[in-house]
Amino acid sequence: MANIQDFAKISFACLDENCTEDWPVKNCTSNLIVIEESDKDSVTEQENCVFISANDTIKGADTFLYRILGIK
Repeated sequence: MANIQDFAKISFACLDENCTEDWPVKNCTSNLIVIEESDKDSVTEQENCVFISANDTIKGADTFLYRILGIK
């Protein structure tokens, strides 16, 4: 069974200069999927970024991937 790492490069990045981590700063001119914890589940798109917000981030990411792959 394959996982997402077989198909895409996964790395951490910051979306602005105020990042406290030692990660590269990216913006939505790059293709990014941003996954964050939130009380409200949502998937939004801005330029080349997809923002997945969910209480259960793994379930939210799975739901997004199933939707784009056409798996119901």
